[in-house]
Amino acid sequence: MNIARVVATRATCSRRAVGCVVADSRGYVLSTGYNGLPAGFTHCVDKPCNGAGLPSGTGLNDCLALHAEQNAIARLKEPFSADTLYCTTAPCISCTKLILATSIARIVFEKDYVASGEALWRLAGKEWVKL
Repeated sequence: MNIARVVATRATCSRRAVGCVVADSRGYVLSTGYNGLPAGFTHCVDKPCNGAGLPSGTGLNDCLALHAEQNAIARLKEPFSADTLYCTTAPCISCTKLILATSIARIVFEKDYVASGEALWRLAGKEWVKL
């Protein structure tokens, strides 16, 4: 989780700084991600997008940032080698759906998120761990 906290410091979203690490079954880091705008866009910390000032869990379509989990999964060389996702904040429902498309069986996080995908993750019979 310490690595996820450090990765979160790279976030370019003014709304929230989130870090994510994906590891294999042996605990080796496969990829990392943080939330921020796609390549070629002005960072939200420099010019806030329309979703920057909205309350947590709302206006997700107004926010231009990719989530930390999305970035980490996009950088996985092999999505079916992944076992555990460590994230500073619980994944939203959209990220949870994306994570379910991999072999990740366990999500470990620190902070709750109002629009998390916990119910869907548990429905799939997978492990949801709050530190």
